[in-house]
Amino acid sequence: DGPVDPNTASFKELLTVPGIGPVSAGRIIRIRKRRRIESPEELSELGVALKRAWPYLLLRGWRQSTLRWWGS
Repeated sequence: DGPVDPNTASFKELLTVPGIGPVSAGRIIRIRKRRRIESPEELSELGVALKRAWPYLLLRGWRQSTLRWWGS
């Protein structure tokens, strides 16, 4: 399986990512109903253990390897 996009993944798909548990997955689902998740920092604020989860995530404009912005 490829990287998981937190803006489109189901609750079940989010749970397959190391560092995302049921509480943070629920928070991701709730927040993205109002707006897109745009940055790794937002995921961290939602309770995601970013160091564990980042290699498995796809977030537009961010590289998983360096956490550096490269544009949208």
